[in-house]
Amino acid sequence: MNINNSNNNNIPNDSISEINILELLLILFKHKYIIILYTFIFAISSVFYSLSIPNQYISKSIVSINGDTEVTGGALGGNLGGLASLAGISLSSGGDVSKSTIVEATFKSRVFINHLLNQEKFLFNLMAVKGYDVNNNKAIIDTNLYDIDKASWKTNKKPRNIDSYYAFLNNFSYSKDDETGLVTVSFKNFSPYISKDLLDILMFEIDAIIKNKDIIETEKSLVYLQDQLEKTQQSDIRASINSLMFNELQAQMVANISENYLFDTIDPPYVPEEKSSPARSVISFFGTLFGFILSVIYVLIRQFFINKRV
Repeated sequence: MNINNSNNNNIPNDSISEINILELLLILFKHKYIIILYTFIFAISSVFYSLSIPNQYISKSIVSINGDTEVTGGALGGNLGGLASLAGISLSSGGDVSKSTIVEATFKSRVFINHLLNQEKFLFNLMAVKGYDVNNNKAIIDTNLYDIDKASWKTNKKPRNIDSYYAFLNNFSYSKDDETGLVTVSFKNFSPYISKDLLDILMFEIDAIIKNKDIIETEKSLVYLQDQLEKTQQSDIRASINSLMFNELQAQMVANISENYLFDTIDPPYVPEEKSSPARSVISFFGTLFGFILSVIYVLIRQFFINKRV
């Protein structure tokens, strides 16, 4: 007995490892048909699963934000102040903030998104479309939610604001290139045409809202400054008020004549020709790999319990 133990102790560890690996390989080879079967089942299942996922398309637009500079709360004026208030951001305490940061916050604010969702067309395209028929070139509508014949939501099926809000955030993307300062805005939908339409709408709406808000604010500022001008006779104060009025008139003029007030469009929204997701080859690959690993684990555990019984 001692001699056997002595012999075992003299066997190099590398040899023991080689023997164990060889045994594992022999076990796997012995049950190769089980492994092949499980792997094949998972491979087929992952392919069918990937094919069941509808394509999604992303429309993008590249823009530069007019006047995108870092300013402090005390230096706010014109469109940046109006934009911050719409986004629900208080800048009165000072602190540097870039205009692009406020624009992003505005895009994602509940105030702005709810404004979009109040438009029935926007809500319909966001929540009722569940796919795209490439052959007939038309969107596939979820008839469980929307009655196409009546052109209305089914009873108690209209999406809740909170669900629509998160659906918007899941499909919307905003990113800024720190080197160039250019901003990429994108929107995802099951239909390539609707993804472009939705991006067009939200770009137009945020521009129009900020423009109108700034025009109203400059008008209020001019009324106030005119009132103060009439109350004072001191030349230096009147000169300062006149300078402020000139700045407000300039801001108002820019808002009124600018076709693109908030953005300078580099690349407008477009109809994407290729899907952005799903990555069916990746899904199929990892599904097959998971099936292979699971089958190997099953065979080894099964063999372990068999050996334990013996």
